[in-house]
Amino acid sequence: MTPTEEYYLKIRNQLDDLGYLQPLSFESVLLVDKLLEDLLNTKKGLQHYKNVAQQSMEVCSELQAGVGPYRDDNAKLIRENNDLRQKLLKAREAIEDTRVGPNRRKEDPKADREQMLEKSQDKINNLTKDIAKLKSEQ
Repeated sequence: MTPTEEYYLKIRNQLDDLGYLQPLSFESVLLVDKLLEDLLNTKKGLQHYKNVAQQSMEVCSELQAGVGPYRDDNAKLIRENNDLRQKLLKAREAIEDTRVGPNRRKEDPKADREQMLEKSQDKINNLTKDIAKLKSEQ
């Protein structure tokens, strides 16, 4: 058997192994060899990146499991913070009502809006600090 025939049979067997059973002419053997080589390299690369993705998913799952308790604590702390904040706001309103008087307070809606805006900003700032603190602890 000549080297050309051996080369042809090698390519033919590789194609058969991959399920490509179509006829192969001698004239197209070189082109098919290059395409087959590219296909096999691409297949190896795909398998490599599938493995990398699988490993990344496993690491992500492990990290997610580790963060779970902090997530629960964070939700609890946020609820507690909101409750305390509401109590504080009610106490401030009660103090303001006794100091300023309920009639005068109702006459100035702009001041009410400004006060509500200030309260909302304080709440946002506190929650942002809590989240940053929890992230830094991780």
